[in-house]
Amino acid sequence: KRFRPKLTSAQKEARCKKLLGLTEDIDSARKVYQEAAHDIAEKHGRSQRWTRQQLFLGRLQHAKSRLELEVGKRYRLTEFLRKKGSSLRRQYRTLTMEEKNLLAKEIDVVREQRVKTRRANPKAVQRDVTTAFSSMEQTWISIISRTGIEGFYMAVRGSVEDYTEPKL
Repeated sequence: KRFRPKLTSAQKEARCKKLLGLTEDIDSARKVYQEAAHDIAEKHGRSQRWTRQQLFLGRLQHAKSRLELEVGKRYRLTEFLRKKGSSLRRQYRTLTMEEKNLLAKEIDVVREQRVKTRRANPKAVQRDVTTAFSSMEQTWISIISRTGIEGFYMAVRGSVEDYTEPKL
């Protein structure tokens, strides 16, 4: 394992300034690049989108769009599809049939490997047990009234965590 000495506050400040400078330079280069793409599109009568894609700027914009979110914030699926749906459909249409089939197979594999969790809320379990017992009781009362036979029933759950009192 490599040992790294702790940075002094001056070194930290210098690194921060260096990173900010790099970020500003990259942003200004992107802006110049976008302006150049706009000029080319106007000069040759093409759309800006087409020109940016020819210059591979579309991929950079896609990567940047992921960084626009705050840390810890996520898109809701409907919001994501509203914003990115057309570009996703356009990218999907450019795939070959083999790539589409491979993508579908990968999705199937991920779905099979996904761990399906079922959250057992104790109150919900209690409510389900109570509902099941009340319906069983009604069924049992109707059986007794039709046949005249007395009896009892018992249900057992395999977990100690289920706090269900006996129903008589």
